[in-house]
Amino acid sequence: MDSSKLFQKFVGYTKDILFELDTEGYFTSVNTEGLKLLGYEKEEFIGKHFLEFIRPDFKRQAQDFVLSQECEKENTLFEFPVITAQGEELWLEQYVVAVCSDNTIIGYKGIARNVTRFKLAEEELKESKQSAEDLNLQLEKTIERANEIAAKAETDNIAKSNFLANMSHEIRTPMNGVLGMIDLLLDTGLDAEQRDYCETAHKSADSLLRIINDILDFSKLEANKFEIENIDFDLRTTVEDVSDELAHRVYEKNLEFICFMNPDVPSRLKGDPGRIRQILRNLVGNAVKFTEQGEIAVRVLLEKEEETRAMLRFEVKDTGIGITKKGQNRLFQSFSQVDASTTRKYGGTGLGLAISKKLSEMMHGQIGVESKKGTGSTFWFTAVLDKQSDAQNVAPVTPASIQNKRILVVGENSTNREVICTYLKSWGCLYQDVSDEYDAFTALNTAVDSGSPFELIVFDQITVDAQTEKFGKRVKEDPRLNSVQLVLLTSLGKRGDPARLQQVGFAAYLSKPIKIKLLQDCFTTVFSEEYIAQAGKNPIITRHSLAEAQRAQEDKTVTEIHHDARILLAEDNPVNQKLAVKLLTKVGYVVEVVNNGKEALAALEDKEFDMVLMDVQMPEMDGFEATAAIRNPKSKVKDHDIPIIAMTANAMKEDRQHCLNEGMDDYISKPINKQRLIEVVERQLTAPRKKHSLPDDDITLGENAIF
Repeated sequence: MDSSKLFQKFVGYTKDILFELDTEGYFTSVNTEGLKLLGYEKEEFIGKHFLEFIRPDFKRQAQDFVLSQECEKENTLFEFPVITAQGEELWLEQYVVAVCSDNTIIGYKGIARNVTRFKLAEEELKESKQSAEDLNLQLEKTIERANEIAAKAETDNIAKSNFLANMSHEIRTPMNGVLGMIDLLLDTGLDAEQRDYCETAHKSADSLLRIINDILDFSKLEANKFEIENIDFDLRTTVEDVSDELAHRVYEKNLEFICFMNPDVPSRLKGDPGRIRQILRNLVGNAVKFTEQGEIAVRVLLEKEEETRAMLRFEVKDTGIGITKKGQNRLFQSFSQVDASTTRKYGGTGLGLAISKKLSEMMHGQIGVESKKGTGSTFWFTAVLDKQSDAQNVAPVTPASIQNKRILVVGENSTNREVICTYLKSWGCLYQDVSDEYDAFTALNTAVDSGSPFELIVFDQITVDAQTEKFGKRVKEDPRLNSVQLVLLTSLGKRGDPARLQQVGFAAYLSKPIKIKLLQDCFTTVFSEEYIAQAGKNPIITRHSLAEAQRAQEDKTVTEIHHDARILLAEDNPVNQKLAVKLLTKVGYVVEVVNNGKEALAALEDKEFDMVLMDVQMPEMDGFEATAAIRNPKSKVKDHDIPIIAMTANAMKEDRQHCLNEGMDDYISKPINKQRLIEVVERQLTAPRKKHSLPDDDITLGENAIF
């Protein structure tokens, strides 16, 4: 009896189904867990045949399994689905034995366990296995197809790259002649009408070149030939170069132009200054195009700084027509413009922003716009740039002569005042800013009354007018104020303005956009002992006089010595020959011209030169073959280490690296920029000589090489 009670207790706790059947297969007992699982009351369950709960397609198998049991026969497990009172399907794993008396079956006992979740998992596994087999087969076919496509794409890319390089050369070569000759023509004595025609032609050629560059850059993107350099550069110089380049376009529309790089932004960085210039040119160019009044402001801000790198944010803000939300969605897409109609007012290829987006992403940054229709736009992009070594990246020291000086900033434009005040704060000056002359005199007199008069006034105006002179005279004629120095900042200066303002009493006349170093040099000069000692006798300070003073402090001896250097120009195009000769001889260099690499080798064997300007694509012997022969110690040239500058219309980055790898010292792409040409020539003439000679077995020469 105790054993029976214990067994019944166990039966009550188990989660399995315990049941008994008579010899015909009708239920005679079942435990509570079984009733609960199947959803029946005991009264309606007892007496039912077990086949009533089996899924129809399994009834035959279930009957054979249960009723085939024999006495003293070892039984096996069997799985089959049952249907609950609620219509739910469950899979049960069952074990049934025959109950015998005198070797005669008197009924059946069984135990069942719910294995539905395992069964479902098994089915899913089978399906997954089959899917995986199908997927593997599909993947194999896809990989095979992808390999075929990749092979074709590689062939296409090679063809596209070759075509792109050839197109670049064929387009840039005549453009070099067009722009170069117009530049030379502008340097001659032209009357007003002729100069107007030439300047118009130059602007049109510049526009055409920008379109060509956009198309070529986009082709590089398509051919996966777009790359980013990582070289040392000065960010402040890069940004200010862009502002100098574009300022005339801004001022032609009588717009205010502000270019500001926050003093906390590191200047000496590693990256691709050319690509940063390209994005800024694009954004500023668009701002000029879509702004008719107000201002355009370029800002460079420090977003995030780490020990070895910095994330910078570049912003170009305008007060132009603005862009709707719908229009913004079309920006940064290839060949897409806000206004794509045939009646659109503004031109452009629609490629510039798409290229800028790719460039910013390649510099680990992003690009975007914030704008509302009619209220202007702010285009921005970020870039992550490495810092140069600590020794090269030391912050400039502010001269002691301008620290703690009391300076008043007067100007209607709040953005300009903000920029100037930021500079003054970084220099340790004491400053105040006001928006007009009335507030200026109030501030000046208040400062005198308090015993701390202002020592310098920065007067900011778009143009110099009668009001400018009136303000200066009033200050200088007031005995309480006349010791204060006057510095004028203007956007639209005219010939004769500095002379008139000097008579009024202005100490300096600087044209905008203002560079931080230029403004600092101006203040340093004004507060220097030499300037103060010559009070009233000093000529007015201008950006030109400051530049001349800076050059006077530098050692120009080496550069001046080389102004009569002998240069060999290897170039097959007659127009480009004429252009390069004119540009170089104007500086003072002596230039000799040859038509190909073969003639260049002969000239170098016969005479001594200080440098070679080498075109790459030339008949008979190209620039690479000629360079290899020059560098070969077995050749008869007089100087195997002579500086060689590649001067070519192949303008892709890999072309530059290819030239350097082939033994050339520097690279200039066409169309030739006069300033860039002179800078590269002087840099190579003054730089220490590189040793290029290689062991004989490292030299490979073309069949046209001469010895």
